[in-house]
Parts: sequence; C-alpha cells; structure tokens
Amino acid sequence: MKTFGIVIFILIFFIFIFFIVSSFPKRKGKRGEKIVARMLSKFDGMLFNDYMMVDENKKSHQMDHILVCSKGVIIVETKNYSGRIYGNELQTQWTQVLKYGKVKHKLYNPIKQNNSHLYQIGKITKKRYPLISIVIFVQGNTSFIQSKQVFSPRSAFHYIQSLPNLLSEEDINCVSNLLIENENKTITLQQHVQGIRETRLNIEKNICPRCGKPLILREGKNGSFYGCSGFPYCKFTKKC
Repeated sequence: MKTFGIVIFILIFFIFIFFIVSSFPKRKGKRGEKIVARMLSKFDGMLFNDYMMVDENKKSHQMDHILVCSKGVIIVETKNYSGRIYGNELQTQWTQVLKYGKVKHKLYNPIKQNNSHLYQIGKITKKRYPLISIVIFVQGNTSFIQSKQVFSPRSAFHYIQSLPNLLSEEDINCVSNLLIENENKTITLQQHVQGIRETRLNIEKNICPRCGKPLILREGKNGSFYGCSGFPYCKFTKKC
C-alpha cells in the first residue's frame, strides 16, 4: 500500500508539472498554431507554417500561417489567449480581461500586426494576387471584438470555404515558388524578437518600420496622425 501511494504521488506530481509547463505562453501559442495548421491543411494548395523572411532593410518578419489556395493568398495570425478580448480594427492596443475583471493585460492589435505581414508578402508577389488577412483566436473568444477579420477556427474554416475561387493552379504554383525563394530559415526566434524591439523603438522615434523613412505629422478627418513621408508608396500611419 505504501508503494502504491508513492506511485500515485509521483504520478500526480508529474501531471501537475505537465500542466504548469504547458501553460507557458510560448507552448500555449504553439499549441494554438498546431490547431489552426490542421484546419488550414484541409484546403488544397500550399501551406506555409511559421514562415520567416527578411526584407530589404534586414528586418525579419514571421507569419504564423500562409495558405496559398484557389481562394487567394491567405495570411493568418493565430492567437491562443484566454479570457475576454476587447478591441476593434482601429485601436492600437486591445485588452485581455481575466479573473472576472480583476486582471487586465494590453496586447498589440493583431489586425495591425497582420497588415504588416500583408505588406511584406505584397512586395514579394508584387501585388499581383489577392491577399486576405484573417486573425484566429483559437479559444473562440471573439464576442467582444469588433472586426470582420477575426474568427474562431471553425468560423475561419467556413469563411475561407465561402470565398470565391480567384487563383488558378498556375497562380498557386507561382506564388508558392516566390514564397519558397524568399523564405529565410536561418533567423533564430531570439534574433526575430530583437528585431521586433528595434522596430518598436524606431516607431517611437518616428521612423517608419516598413521603409525606414521619417514619419511626419499630418492632419486627417479624425485629427492629427503621423504618416510615412514615403506616401503613397508606403501607407504606414501612427496615432499621435
């Protein structure tokens, strides 16, 4: 009986450790990406997971998923956040609410994050093919997000299914070859994270993260904002 009790204790201990480790943000994010990758693999075409590229300014860009299929070039940002998520397409920061409102975290708007990915893929494909941006919240907690670009895995699947066929088999092969040619597998995650930090620092210094040109103060319908001096070729903007 004593031996049996020790075995049970060890088993419970390792189960506890497993749940603690699996709750780490990095592991949680990877689990979410695997779920979305399985869903996207149901479509015919070419699927790129964890796609990494480096632009002409030596900056790295990582995309969770790129699906090249008859529906278009679908660029997917995957999030595996818990709790309630509040935000809309225009806000720079969204809010994650946990523990019945007792804990709140800010997160960068994933739509804006994915728009940057669309810009980079558009340069590779020279904007010859339709680019589609979708953000998938793996846990389906999208009720308080005001955007038509945000989905659960199930609703994302049905959305992609509903899209018209826009690419031929020749188009799919052409885009896939372009992505393969521009993929960079030598960049480490640590180097990529450092690049993100430098990009955010440049934005704070009013330097365009896309083309490296100065951001200048402009006036628009909704008030003042910073816009890239390379407009109209670069349309990056930053709120004042």
